Amino acid sequence: MAGRPIEIGDVGQQVAAAVADLRGRRGWDQKRLAQLVSEAGRPMSASIVGKIESKARRVAVDDRVEVLDVLFV
Repeated sequence: MAGRPIEIGDVGQQVAAAVADLRGRRGWDQKRLAQLVSEAGRPMSASIVGKIESKARRVAVDDRVEVLDVLFV
């Protein structure tokens, strides 16, 4: 059974772009952001960060809260 393609809405696209932009401004690679989010209590890998930024993965509300909290937004 084929899965439905991932549909990223306007807000999801804005979040993905913001995560990539803010991470880059801090000079962090995806691994560092994932490490900080994991240390804050939301396990995350660099692969997940990459998928969020490339819009290959929708951002769960819990992920969004921790990622943006770590990025000090």
